[in-house]
Amino acid sequence: MLAQVTWFSSPDDASARLYEAGYLADLPTATTAYLAGALEKPLLVEGPAGVGKTELAKAVARSTGAELIRLQCYEGLDEARALYEWNYKKQLLRIRASGSDRARSETHDDIFTDEFLLTRPLLTAIRREEPTVLLIDEVDKTDVEVEGLLLEVLSDFQVTIPELGTVSATRRPFVVLTSNATRELSEAVKRRCLYLHLDYPDAEREREIVTSQVPGLDDAVAKQLVDVVARLRELELKKAPSIAESVDWARTLIALEIDNLDEEAVRRTLGVVLKHASDQTRGQGTETGAGMTLLDTHIGFVEALRSAGLSVSLAEGLDAIDAMRHIGWGDRDVVRTVYAATLVKKQAQRSPSMRSSTSTTRGWSAPAWPGSRSRRVACGTTGPRSRRSRRS
Repeated sequence: MLAQVTWFSSPDDASARLYEAGYLADLPTATTAYLAGALEKPLLVEGPAGVGKTELAKAVARSTGAELIRLQCYEGLDEARALYEWNYKKQLLRIRASGSDRARSETHDDIFTDEFLLTRPLLTAIRREEPTVLLIDEVDKTDVEVEGLLLEVLSDFQVTIPELGTVSATRRPFVVLTSNATRELSEAVKRRCLYLHLDYPDAEREREIVTSQVPGLDDAVAKQLVDVVARLRELELKKAPSIAESVDWARTLIALEIDNLDEEAVRRTLGVVLKHASDQTRGQGTETGAGMTLLDTHIGFVEALRSAGLSVSLAEGLDAIDAMRHIGWGDRDVVRTVYAATLVKKQAQRSPSMRSSTSTTRGWSAPAWPGSRSRRVACGTTGPRSRRSRRS
């Protein structure tokens, strides 16, 4: 008979204990965590990378004093790495040592026992008698066939070994599956689980998370950091900053004794949150000071063009940003020319559309793009007109 375990007594208890373990759970997260324990159902947590899915399982283990057993999924994972395998070398040695006078059936029964069984995470979690949290991490990275191995564990908390029979759990583990949604999981897996979707938190909640993890961070700097991270996530990046990277950035600012996250500070420390060169190139255009930022200016132009009836795609918008990075934002006429070349592809639409878009952003101040080739000169920038002026 299965031993009953009380993981959390209520959603409020789950929220409080997870908080004590260093995890700030919102109401849906605390409620679903409570239900996963109360109903003894596996919990499938889905969402983008870096939003706290894996950390939730770790926090449940810390808050309940349970042992965490982790199965890290990857392409090519098979039964021998997920469930169990036999120690073939040891079995061969036993066969040779037993000699040829023993009956085959006796040898077979002798080598297929617990002594020769190598347990892997799934079977280990099933056989444990102590409270256990089983984390099946990034299940979407495995092949579809692996999901079939999970079904018996997720539904009946048991594993069938042909040579030994069925091994059932004496104490059901708290099972957490995580997925970055890189592929759709089968309905059979989803049907056996409770479901929770985690996304990036809003600015206020992320500030709470950052300040709780980095107590020495100034509130003003925390607000600046969260604002910059939110702007970075709006960009088309290969890898958006995770919550853990926001925390790492906060710790970096304290280590460097930076008390104002200005443009220079962002440029110096951007590698903490953006791990691709192309992402850093895009991210360096995100300012933190007062006034209109580069991203605000760009969005204003694009929205104005769309309001004027033009269809502007995301790819064309990114082309415009990349062009402005090389030309510079120092002169309105240059900006109008670049946006006409990258966004307005019909001559008849150029004059009215560009007048409309620039009039809606009349209050702009030209944002500087760190690392760009733009320098202020009498006629505006070192764009094409400036070079023609020097030749003349």
